Amino acid sequence: MSKSDHDEWSRGFSANGAYFPEGDISWDQFIGEDKEMTMWDVFADMLLAAKGKVSSLASGELRRGTISLLSTHLLEQAWEEMATTLTEANFGNAKEIIDTEPPRWLADSSAASCMLCSVRFHPIMCSRHHCRFCGGIFCRDCSKGRSLLPPKFRIGDPQRVCDVCCVRLESIQPYLMDQVSRASQLPTHDLTDLSTLRSWLNFPWGQSMEYEI
Repeated sequence: MSKSDHDEWSRGFSANGAYFPEGDISWDQFIGEDKEMTMWDVFADMLLAAKGKVSSLASGELRRGTISLLSTHLLEQAWEEMATTLTEANFGNAKEIIDTEPPRWLADSSAASCMLCSVRFHPIMCSRHHCRFCGGIFCRDCSKGRSLLPPKFRIGDPQRVCDVCCVRLESIQPYLMDQVSRASQLPTHDLTDLSTLRSWLNFPWGQSMEYEI
């Protein structure tokens, strides 16, 4: 979205009684070929497109004197299109996470403090923990999460991950439970004597990760 389009959009946004935080967000940081497209860019472009579509259709309705029909149908249609596009973007992000390769763990000496909360590590009071998904180093409080990892990690049990990666992996946990989790494996018992009775009672099929963590 160009700067002129953004200015037009922000003026319309403010005219409706909303507040655009010009002091907090500099538009210059979103301009340039080297800048990576962010979800804010996508969202802003979609709002601008929806605003243009509604304005165009509204002008036609005004000429026919039927503006009272605009408030429901047109806005609902615009927001439905926006929701569809955001859903497709989310699916693309999930695929990227599923295809992630195992990272190279950072050396313990590379971080003297937690990479999230910045608390300093101590041999006894605050030990280091590696996130199994990103390879970063975190304190215990910032790496309490346990998540299944993508197939290329070749691990079937939930692993320690940092708080950030735990949120990123949350959306693909149902998929991973069906693909890599040990809880999804069918039993392979071929004996029925007393030596395997306990194994039969502990049937290894699970609908959740409750007993894996």
